[in-house]
Parts: sequence; C-alpha cells; structure tokens
Amino acid sequence: MICYFAPMEGITGYGYRNAHHALFPGLDAYYTPFIVAGEQRKFKRREMADVLLENNSGVPVVPQILTNRADAFVFAVEYLEDLGYREVNLNLGCPMPTVTNKRKGAGALKDPDALSAFFDEVFDALSSRQTAPSISIKTRLGFYGEEEVDPLFSLFGKYPFSKVILHARYGVQAYRGTCDLAATARAAAHLSVPVIYNGDIRGTDDIARVETYFHPAGIMIGRGLLADPALYREMTGGKELTMQELRAFSELLLENTKEQLSGAGEVPVINRMKEVWAHLFEHLEDPARCGKAIRKAQNLQQYEAAVRTVWANCRIRNLP
Repeated sequence: MICYFAPMEGITGYGYRNAHHALFPGLDAYYTPFIVAGEQRKFKRREMADVLLENNSGVPVVPQILTNRADAFVFAVEYLEDLGYREVNLNLGCPMPTVTNKRKGAGALKDPDALSAFFDEVFDALSSRQTAPSISIKTRLGFYGEEEVDPLFSLFGKYPFSKVILHARYGVQAYRGTCDLAATARAAAHLSVPVIYNGDIRGTDDIARVETYFHPAGIMIGRGLLADPALYREMTGGKELTMQELRAFSELLLENTKEQLSGAGEVPVINRMKEVWAHLFEHLEDPARCGKAIRKAQNLQQYEAAVRTVWANCRIRNLP
C-alpha cells in the first residue's frame, strides 16, 4: 500500500526527512511542513531552504502550501514548478487556532463558498499553462461536525485534484478524540480521485479497522512514524525497530538538525530534538524517569549526556 509521511510542523523538516529516509527507506513521499504563501509573494528563508532540491537529495518530497489567497497559491505553484516539483499540496487540515482564526488550514472549511471561489480562481489560472504540477489537498472531514461532510466533499469532487488526503477528524477536535470512520466513508464516496487515509495509524490492525468502512488508495502516517520510525517496514512484514537503529537515528538526526539550524545557536537545536524525543519516549518503559534529563537539558553538553544516560540505563519496551 502507498504510504506517505505526514507533515509535522517544527519536526519533519529536511534534516529529519534525510535522516529517516537514510535509515528507514521505503516511503512513497514525505510531505513538507507548510510554507506560507501571502500577498507579498515571497517566502521565509527557512521555508525555502526546506524545499530546495539540494537539501532533499534522493528523498521523495511534496511541498505543502498554506494560504487562503488564490493568487498567492498560484504563485507558489509556479515557483515550486520552477524548482522541479510535479505535485503541490494545499493545507486544509491544520487545526491550530493561530491558523484557523485566519480562515486558513482547517479554518478554510468554515466557508465552502469562499473555498469554491478559491478553487475556481486557482484552476482557471493554471488551466492556461501548458504544464503545471498536480494539485492535491490535505483536509479534515469538516470544521465543526458531520453535517458538513456531504456538502464539503461534494464540492471537492467538482475539482481536478490529483488526490485527497483525508484526516478523519474535524477541525475542532485538533488531534484529540476518535476518528469518524463512517463519515470518512461518506466523504470518500463523493470523490473519483484517490483518497489517502490519515489518522491514528499505528499498525496493520488500524488499517484493517479503516478498511471495514472503505478501502483507501493509500495511507499517511504522522505521529505513528514519529514514535516508531520503522513502523512502515514493520507493517509490510519487515523487522521490528531495534535499539541500535533507534540510537543511530537519534545521532544522525542530531547532526542533521545542527546543520539545518546552523547559526541559530544551541537552544533551537535542543528544542527540536526535545520535540522528537517527546514521541520517541513511547519506546521507553518509564518515559517520565528516562526522559527527565532530556527535557531539562539547557545546552548540547547536557542534552548529549542525558541521551547517553538513556541508552545506558533505560529499558526499551517492545523492541528486540
């Protein structure tokens, strides 16, 4: 089955993607954390660095855009095409209030009429080009509840998206609560393009549960892969993650993060690694105790000493 790595803001930048792809290859694509397309028609330097092909050598990458302006989105599509990308993804799923309050991300789902006008302008503009990247969307079922599902996905079905990546929650849920699989099946029925399922995938049992409602064309995994970087390998019959691999991954990721955040100082590097460890702690039998020193680290020397203590003294659960 097709499998994509979900974009996770503040974590899955090119340093993370390069480390993961080097040690755990096999995913079909990594979708980038969103870059913001605004009326100024320019991007932040760090966002541009994240999508430069030289920073993603050999890694299958799809850039994701956050905007509610059609002209800005078209500009971003054209810019990314010039870099060599053949697919661009629109973020309609971010549930963070700082995003949704601006009617971006999942907040755009609150106003289907404005969304329809956005898509009309985008596809009218792109239809005049001889070539253009395909447009996919990553979305929620709606913002508030299931009454939005049928009209929203009927709207999506009118446009020539290459695929729809569907996180099976509503915007107000953020990442809490259960996925609404019955509503997901209803949503998928409105679409003739491939539907990629996203939400609470931690193993093959979760895929089987989804398939009792509908059969997705593929899956996208975020938090599951952050906790177990070998998850897709395991789900496809490969070996389970080993302690040695986990250690090698953390070490390579630290080096990549230092390079990616070069010049920013130690604190941003440590904070990025702490975010990664917040997910990797799921593999420690006593995460509160084992992770305490990592969470308290204030410089790289303290961080590296804390990680050495983890490998020396903390047990890894459910790993050979």
